[in-house]
Amino acid sequence: MDRHDDALRHLREARDLAERFDNTWLAAGSRVQLGILDVAAQRRPEQARALLDEGAGPEPGGPQRSSS
Repeated sequence: MDRHDDALRHLREARDLAERFDNTWLAAGSRVQLGILDVAAQRRPEQARALLDEGAGPEPGGPQRSSS
């Protein structure tokens, strides 16, 4: 397993734990880092965009997501 795969595994675990404990900031940070790794690896740019958008939160003036 290379370092990229290790980083993905750790960041996914961090995101899952953050979501489990309802820590919005840590979950968002993990999603952004996952997106950055995908962009850097040029593996899945469409998934990277989705992760970056999710980590960044709603656009100003756009529809608001529920916090449930």
